[in-house]
Amino acid sequence: MKEKQKAIADKFTTLTGICTTYCEPCEMWIVHCPDCLHNWCGGDCGCGFAMLLDKKQAQLDKMLLTLEGEK
Repeated sequence: MKEKQKAIADKFTTLTGICTTYCEPCEMWIVHCPDCLHNWCGGDCGCGFAMLLDKKQAQLDKMLLTLEGEK
């Protein structure tokens, strides 16, 4: 499953330009700020991208949920 999740996360990054990584403590894929590359699971980094990152995290979550529905 993680291989497929990684493929989706990589595709998301390619399509949006927003980097993602898997956060072990949160057990989920997380978007990163395009300015400072701080991961979003730590909260707002202060760069002014909060609304964008909320939307992109939701978009990524939806893509990953689609994968879970295919199990």
